[in-house]
Amino acid sequence: SYVLFPKLLNVFLAWLSDLLGNLHFLVILVCTLFAGLSCFLLPPVPGVPVYLFGGFVISAACHKTATRDLAPGAPDGFWIGAVIAIAIGFLLKLLACAMQQKVIGEGLGKSLTVRQQVGVHKPFF
Repeated sequence: SYVLFPKLLNVFLAWLSDLLGNLHFLVILVCTLFAGLSCFLLPPVPGVPVYLFGGFVISAACHKTATRDLAPGAPDGFWIGAVIAIAIGFLLKLLACAMQQKVIGEGLGKSLTVRQQVGVHKPFF
């Protein structure tokens, strides 16, 4: 699964990038946040494609070209979009870590079976 997952992730993110193409800028930000968060919560997903996806989609929405107009509600400028993508990526990583610790870790930490497997009852731990 660690070999197949990154390839499928690239296909999914390319499809999502095409889907988000002409939506309102806030919708693009929210969809990028939720897609990235759901990807980060899956163990075999590497982080780099998620960051690249955010950078490509958000900065492209803020960059006007000869063939493509700005996304509705987007600020004008590639670098503004790049800074927003960096901020979203940072927020995304913090949210994912907090959710992994609070939701997954705390929930599994209450399980007696998991605690025995980890060995929290042994003096060395």
